[in-house]
Amino acid sequence: MENIVKEYWALRKKAKEHCNNVSSTLSIHPHDNPAGFFNMAFNDITVALELQDYYRKVWSKQTNTNCSSIEETRKQNAQRIIAIQKMVFIEILSAFEFSAKKFLLDNSHPVGNFNGLKYLRKIMLRSKDAAIINDADYQLWEGVIECRNNLVHNNGYSEISADYQYPKCTLHMEINKMTQGDLHLFTNLIDWILDACNSWIININSA
Repeated sequence: MENIVKEYWALRKKAKEHCNNVSSTLSIHPHDNPAGFFNMAFNDITVALELQDYYRKVWSKQTNTNCSSIEETRKQNAQRIIAIQKMVFIEILSAFEFSAKKFLLDNSHPVGNFNGLKYLRKIMLRSKDAAIINDADYQLWEGVIECRNNLVHNNGYSEISADYQYPKCTLHMEINKMTQGDLHLFTNLIDWILDACNSWIININSA
């Protein structure tokens, strides 16, 4: 539990650093889009920290349990933590999708015109075609987008079988099965998302 909390503190620090980097590079206010995305991420990560701190305090004071064993209690506690992490993962990726759509609407860019809704998958496919991101990064974007969509629309069950290798973790999906991972999976995915969003924003503004 303590290690997970430390990871979220590190993610919050990274979100703040990327906000300052984008703000400085683009000469915009930290709350202006797209730097403002990292403020949204910062707030989402803060919510995760507050909820996990609450649970940590509650569990430390707990002297009995309605569960059949201490092991079962720990399992249920871990499930609650993962539920919080899923929420933050979904919120951060959706916040970037909103931010990217707004940027594409408000600015000139090399990604081209869109017909209909600008879904994040389509934005990243166009970004790959415009050399804003490379093929390897596009595949990793595919992984987190697929994971997010499964969590939102399919109760976490995957409609494909695939493995995506991120710098700090492997995202494993198996068709008709719920995506599984340890307590560090979503912190590691969020860590990659923050870096990937920073790179996309800087690259599209310098293209």
